[in-house]
Amino acid sequence: MSRDKLFKAFHNLYWPIIIFITLLVCKFYLNGLQWEEPRLALSQLMDGTAYKPFVYRILVPTITKIAILVFPLPATLYASILIFAFLLGFIVCIRSFSSIFWKKAEINDFVGALSIPMLTPFMLTNRHVYDFSTLFLFSAGLMLMAQKKWGYFLIVYTLACLNKETTLFLSLIFLYYFRQNFKKPIYWKLLFFQAIIYTSIRALIMWRFSNDPGVMMENHFYDHFSSALVPSPKLILGYVSYLILMIIAVRTRWKEKPVFLREALSILAPLMFVLYLLGSYPFEIRTFYEIYPLLILLASPILGRLIGLDFFKEQFNCSSSLP
Repeated sequence: MSRDKLFKAFHNLYWPIIIFITLLVCKFYLNGLQWEEPRLALSQLMDGTAYKPFVYRILVPTITKIAILVFPLPATLYASILIFAFLLGFIVCIRSFSSIFWKKAEINDFVGALSIPMLTPFMLTNRHVYDFSTLFLFSAGLMLMAQKKWGYFLIVYTLACLNKETTLFLSLIFLYYFRQNFKKPIYWKLLFFQAIIYTSIRALIMWRFSNDPGVMMENHFYDHFSSALVPSPKLILGYVSYLILMIIAVRTRWKEKPVFLREALSILAPLMFVLYLLGSYPFEIRTFYEIYPLLILLASPILGRLIGLDFFKEQFNCSSSLP
C-alpha cells in the first residue's frame, strides 16, 4: 500500500482509532490513580476538606457532585468519565489547533495521534483528577486566543480559573503576544475581563477554603537536591532522553515555525520551570501540562519527517498577527 493510501485509510478510521487508544490510555492512567490519596482524596476535594492548594481546584469535584445529585452513581465513575472526556477533548483540540497553521488532513491527523504517546512521561509519577482538565482547558484557551474567538475564550478562561490557578499564564501570554495591538480598545477590554474573572474567582475560592489546612503553594525546592527522592536510573534515563528529543525537535528550524507558538512557549516555559523547582516534587513532570500543547505543535514538523510528512511545504501563517 502506498504512503498516500495509508494516510487516507488512517484518516477514514481516525476517530474510532483515537477513541480506542484514548480508552486504553485512560485505563492505564486510572489504574495508577490514588482516589484516596492523603491531602487530596477525591472525597476530600468534593466536600472541601482537602489541603491547600489542591482544594482550590474545584472544577472536576464540582461537576462530579452535580452529576451525583442528578443521577446517583459512584463519584469515581463520574470522575473517570470526566478524565476520559477531557483527554479526548484535548486530542480534538490539538488537532484543531494544528489546523490553524497546517491545512493538510494528514498533518493534523499526525499531530493529534502523536500527542497521545508523547504524553506518557507526564503520567508516570503523579496523577491527579484535574490533570487532563488542565491539559484540555489550557490548550483550548491557547487555541481560541490564536483564533481570536474572544467570546469562547472567556468562557474557557472562566472554567480554567475554576480548575487551576495557572490560568493566569494565559493572560500573560495574551499580554505579551498582543502587546503591539493594545492601541485598540478591544484588547484593553479583554485584559480587563480576564483580570476581573481571575481575581474574582481566586478571591472567592481562597475565602471559601481559608480555614482548610495547607499552604497556597508548597515548597519543594530543596527536595530536588535530595538523593532520597531520586527515582530509578531507568526512569531518569527515560526523562533525559525525552527532554533531549523534545529540545532538538522544538529548536530545529525554530524561526520557520509559527510565531504565536514560539512566543507563547518563550514566555510560558521559564515560568513553568520556576514553578516546578519551587512547588513540585522531583521528576513531577505533570507540572508542565500547560506547556505540552505548545511542545507537540512545535516538535511535530521535525518528528513528522520520520514518516515522510513535510510541514514546511505548507503555507502556514508565521506573521506576528494571526488571522
